[in-house]
Amino acid sequence: MKKYQYKNSRGQDVGYVENNTYFTMRNMKHGEIFMKKRVFNGKEINNPIAIDLDILEDLYEKEVKNIEVTITGVEKLSFVKRIPVEIVMLKGENILFDKRNKQGQNVTGFGKQVVFSYDWGVETGQKRL
Repeated sequence: MKKYQYKNSRGQDVGYVENNTYFTMRNMKHGEIFMKKRVFNGKEINNPIAIDLDILEDLYEKEVKNIEVTITGVEKLSFVKRIPVEIVMLKGENILFDKRNKQGQNVTGFGKQVVFSYDWGVETGQKRL
């Protein structure tokens, strides 16, 4: 499988696929993971993070097996877990995070997201970045 890059709904580079695994990184200090919120659509999810629904569906269609998430900004080391795409598809919660102004225009551009737990993965170790 060739290596290719993914952009989110706001045009930011958010990850890439290589060797049947989607690699992505979330920085705790920049608010890229949920720090306080734990309940989504009435379902409690510990250590929640989100991925664009469009990206997740594309990964599933292309039969990418795993999502490898690296969490930075916690300590000097980062934390890495590998989560099967199928588990995220089955257990994740679909959420629309967009906010609109009085004219009905989308002001955030987040689009539909799937919230899943970092704990659903298998720890692959720690890295020094």
